[in-house]
Amino acid sequence: MALKDGQTSIIPDLVIRAFLRQGEAIRSLTKSTTNHASSVDEFGRDALREIAEVKESLAIFSSSLSMKDQEIDRLRKGGDAKIFHRFLDRFVRLHRAVGEEIEDATAGGERVERLRSLLALLEDALAECGVTTFSPRVGESFRSAFGVASAPSVVATSDIALDMTVAGVISAGYALATAEGPVCLRPSSVSIYKYGTTE
Repeated sequence: MALKDGQTSIIPDLVIRAFLRQGEAIRSLTKSTTNHASSVDEFGRDALREIAEVKESLAIFSSSLSMKDQEIDRLRKGGDAKIFHRFLDRFVRLHRAVGEEIEDATAGGERVERLRSLLALLEDALAECGVTTFSPRVGESFRSAFGVASAPSVVATSDIALDMTVAGVISAGYALATAEGPVCLRPSSVSIYKYGTTE
């Protein structure tokens, strides 16, 4: 093969053409690699954008989950139950007042009958809400009795075995039935025996 300045190459034409083909293949490969790198960069940018969107979604989900956890915690602590108890307590007070009004009435008549009808309606409404009246058993320990008022009337006794037991029920209490057991809405008013006190 002829070179510049009239020199002749000792490398066969076949080898030179092979080098030229390899050079062309390398250039083509370089171009393809550059294009591929550009595609990878674009894919990487898309992936980062999608990751950012997923992070944002996770942050929103986490915030929502936290709010739900707070609501569950509030329900566990009985926040809604307290509101319900206060609502029921209004009807309990009315029920008790109507009952006392009937007891205080000296004569029958239309007014007492109306009060009895109202009392029956209140009893039905309370029963539908799971509210019942209860009274501690006479003779049971005041300290372990369910739902008794903390300031009982005192009855003197000389029998030490009767000390701090329920002597009588002044007014019934009201309890709400729940899955965990009864909850006292309004305690029962009682009298208790107290040893060594004077009447």
